[in-house]
Amino acid sequence: MRTVGDTRTGRSDRGPILSGMWSASGVLLQYLRKWAGLNQQQLGDAIGYSLE
Repeated sequence: MRTVGDTRTGRSDRGPILSGMWSASGVLLQYLRKWAGLNQQQLGDAIGYSLE
C-alpha cells in the first residue's frame, strides 16, 4: 500500500530522500547565483520575486 504525503507540510514517507533533494537544489542554486555574480537581492529582482 502506498502512502500519501501531507500536502500541507510537504512531508511524505520519503522524508530523508526528499529533504536531501531540496538541500542539493539549494546548494546548486547558490552555486549558480554566485557564478553569475549575483547576490540574493539581485537574483530575486531578476526573477521578479518581491517580499511585499
